[in-house]
Amino acid sequence: MEQPEGQARYACAACQRLKKKCDRLLPECSLCLRCGSTPHRFPVLNVIRHHRSCSYDQSTRNSGNGAMTTVSASASSAKVYQQAGNGFPPVYFLDSLLFSRSLGHLPDTNLPIDSELQSFIGDVSDVKTFASTFLNYVHPWLPFISRKLFSERFLNPLARPHAETELLIAAVKLVAIAPGEGDPRSLVYHHMKATLHQAEINGLLKFRIFQALILVALYEIGHAIYPSAYLTLGYCARYGAALGVNKAISGTSGQTYNWSESEEERRSWWAVIVLDRCLNLGCADRASVVEEPSSSSFLPMDDKQWELGVNASYQANVLSSPPTEGMGRFGLTVQAAVLLGRVFRNMHDNTGGDDFRNDEARVLDNTINALTQVSLEEGRYRGIGVCSPTTICYSSRLLLNERQRISTNTWHDTPESTSPPPDFVAHIAAEMLRLARAISAEGSCATEEISPFCLDTMYRSAIFYASNHKQTGNRSDLDALEDIKTAFKVMNGRWRVAGIYLQLIEARDFSGIW
Repeated sequence: MEQPEGQARYACAACQRLKKKCDRLLPECSLCLRCGSTPHRFPVLNVIRHHRSCSYDQSTRNSGNGAMTTVSASASSAKVYQQAGNGFPPVYFLDSLLFSRSLGHLPDTNLPIDSELQSFIGDVSDVKTFASTFLNYVHPWLPFISRKLFSERFLNPLARPHAETELLIAAVKLVAIAPGEGDPRSLVYHHMKATLHQAEINGLLKFRIFQALILVALYEIGHAIYPSAYLTLGYCARYGAALGVNKAISGTSGQTYNWSESEEERRSWWAVIVLDRCLNLGCADRASVVEEPSSSSFLPMDDKQWELGVNASYQANVLSSPPTEGMGRFGLTVQAAVLLGRVFRNMHDNTGGDDFRNDEARVLDNTINALTQVSLEEGRYRGIGVCSPTTICYSSRLLLNERQRISTNTWHDTPESTSPPPDFVAHIAAEMLRLARAISAEGSCATEEISPFCLDTMYRSAIFYASNHKQTGNRSDLDALEDIKTAFKVMNGRWRVAGIYLQLIEARDFSGIW
């Protein structure tokens, strides 16, 4: 049937992309004409404000008008749009002032979720089960997703599904469930990575995708998927910075509308910093991907208050505030991670000379020790036992005072700069041995509750016992080593990095490198 004069055969490109009803009028459909409140005199503003430019493919035009090849409301505005390619407005990066005063927000871009991920997420009952596992076992030691908002907005059956929320839910399940006997580089994991890459190609820059990336980085760290873990975390940092979330810890992000969402942004950026510092524990020479926060950076509020939605009596603590039990578990974890970053800097910064660096190391050691005591008190108060901030502090002190690190960095082997007294190392090793035995004892300590942050300290404790046994031949040291190895075998069912640490212990034993 012949098309009416002045009407295209199919909808314009903008209406097809945005899934809007199009009247197919030539040279410009009514919707594009209505959105283009600034007519062709300034066509680029139409694209910036409404992110649409009316154009028809040659095959869609009225065949009776042979003179027209492609009907466009404005060739220049179409050109500006086509430069974006994926629908993302380049003005967001090229001229942030113009963006904020014209468009003001990023467009909603469609991102299809493939059937594999949808099948992985499952139905409402499945989502409820794995979300409960995540909130009970992972969320307590890395609480950057608001439990309240997650339950009300994303787990609610009445909530309208969005691509970014489905990605976040899939990432939650990826982290929440143990890989079992299978390879953690599973088909679902690869689909997750591919979909996140597709989100970038489609120009999707969303906070929930940023959170999904954090969870994928945690998954890769926990299962020793390298170099992906290091690269994903770097991508997290760039993605968060592109969103402006990195400014949340200074209170200037301006991306949210209420205190709870602002706190969630702040916690998400701190989560990136915590993962970055812990990622580099085994190779302190590697550069951190996130810069050091300032002393005036806002710490996360108390976890309990945040979960309950209590804000009236909240007084923000900053990084320079003395640590107290009232700061909460995540606040202390953040402080421990920041101190770990300063340990890295102390080990490799040669600008001040050896004397200055040794003095700084002693101050750092005292500060970390003080934070350790607060963390232990906080753990006893909340019934946690050896928790994440404590084990990060343990790793920091062992790393700072390790004799081999000192010698390879040309420190003077003086009493001030040698490794700590044996009773200090023995104390940390004994604490980790106690945790290892609790993990191995059935019903004593659920492996689901243990974070991968404790495994570095446990590994260093195994080296301590192996070295002692090599020097003294004490049977108790060998028994302690075997108990830690048993705990690694148990933990391997939850976090595969534990199995890798076990292989490293066996490699050291075979080669005699203790």
